[in-house]
Amino acid sequence: MLTVCIGAVLNITLDPLLIFVFDMGVKGAAIATVFSQAVSAVWVLLFLTGKRTHLKLRWQDMHIQRSILLPVLGLGVSPFVMAKH
Repeated sequence: MLTVCIGAVLNITLDPLLIFVFDMGVKGAAIATVFSQAVSAVWVLLFLTGKRTHLKLRWQDMHIQRSILLPVLGLGVSPFVMAKH
């Protein structure tokens, strides 16, 4: 819940700042959203690799498994290629 709140509060704070104060419009809103999501992601990674969690992420457990990767790529590559730019 804290992760969602961090991203939401940061986004709500940065949106008007970038949109109106720096006169960036929709581009500012997009930057605020991406930045807020990145901060939330870093928070989660720091938490899950820290000492206070029962579910600990470890680099040695993160390896690519072909049986998982190929179906994911199969679902994601097709819409990516077909998307009009």
